[in-house]
Amino acid sequence: MSAGSNQDRPSWQFWVLAVFLGLVFLTGGSSRSEVQSLQFLRPVAILVAACGFATMRPSAWSRHKHILLIMAAVTSLTIAHLIPLPPRIWENLPGRQILVHIDYFFNIHAQWRPFSMVPIETMNALYALAIPFAVIGLCAQLSDRDHTFILIALIILISLSGALGLLQATGVDIRLYKISSENPGLLANRNHQGILLATLFPMLAAVSWLGGAWRMPRNLVSIVAGALAVIALPLVVVTGSRAGLVASLIAVVLLVPFIVLPAVEGGRKKGVLSTVSQLGIGAGVMGGLIWLTVAASRDVALTRLQSAGDEPRYPLWKSVADMLPTYMPWGSGIGSYVDVYQILEPSDLLQATYSNHAHNDWLEIALTAGVPGLLIVGWAIALFWFAAWGAFRARGASGVFARLGVGLILLIAIASTVDYPARTPIVASVLAIAAVWASSYKKLEIEDGRG
Repeated sequence: MSAGSNQDRPSWQFWVLAVFLGLVFLTGGSSRSEVQSLQFLRPVAILVAACGFATMRPSAWSRHKHILLIMAAVTSLTIAHLIPLPPRIWENLPGRQILVHIDYFFNIHAQWRPFSMVPIETMNALYALAIPFAVIGLCAQLSDRDHTFILIALIILISLSGALGLLQATGVDIRLYKISSENPGLLANRNHQGILLATLFPMLAAVSWLGGAWRMPRNLVSIVAGALAVIALPLVVVTGSRAGLVASLIAVVLLVPFIVLPAVEGGRKKGVLSTVSQLGIGAGVMGGLIWLTVAASRDVALTRLQSAGDEPRYPLWKSVADMLPTYMPWGSGIGSYVDVYQILEPSDLLQATYSNHAHNDWLEIALTAGVPGLLIVGWAIALFWFAAWGAFRARGASGVFARLGVGLILLIAIASTVDYPARTPIVASVLAIAAVWASSYKKLEIEDGRG
């Protein structure tokens, strides 16, 4: 983030990013290649990304070089999976034997083929990267105050998704994606909606604290933020997402770094007691609203959480883990999960529907991207812990933004162990912004507003 640029008016980068985020939330609730809205969103994302990177100053490139290097590595690996290979090399890649036998049966062997076993889905994965690229290209250029405005914009957009989910829960049939019967707000999957709502809690805590930094009416900001937080948790329960409910509880715990820690920094012991008591009152109110939700027979997430012992993901994860040696060390190709899984799918797991993802992104990366993909993941995890260490040592408003970025990344990473939220353009955009915040804690120069 740019230092010392405390402008009263948002920059043009902010307005472009805000409009683009609005478009992402309206059209980017699903990652499936057949979703028609993505055919409009992705070309726009490519143009926005080109605009962002063409106008990025060298200082911004330097500040966010680690994020850009990670994105470059992911993009390079995806492109590498689309490069045609000579027949002798391709036929000796792990897991390709069944396709080699089919080729020989139809006498069409000796074909040059892309590394990926399903290149069309690898191409879909490559296009999907345009959305986080566009977000990072603009977000990395924002002024300090612009980042607060973007935080407010995200809160508004996520709240709108929650409000739509509430309408759907009352029986209003508004579905943006006909491929889903779950009616989960602006997304096509209720787990992704629940996780998106969970990100509201640290965002609201951060904006409440930052209100003083920007000389906003802090009490009013805190009241509005608190009201939204109190409403959000029952919305997660209504959504019916177990992952979202667990992520929300983790997110509530993450409020401590944003509320208690700033008070400790200021040496205000009374402030610590006051904020802790406020957290207790808020937790009591949330608990009461959850109880009312349960009493109203809308406790879908709690009911599903109780049935976790019958979770079909467990045998799915085991079967995917059993497949890993077949495709190691190089993987089957980024985006190839659906077709590759069907090759070795256990007969006792066959059902009317198909497995569209492993519902554990870490396993799916291992299967499709192999050791190179896992090395990139390890690199990203190392950078995350380095950023987390710096974020929790940072003070003032810069520390709040840095801890917010770290908290959001942690939430999405935990949720990715049971689902694939970061594959949807909406959550991918939130993750991209969080990465910028987490990686630039030393560059924020917002005035401390605790006084």
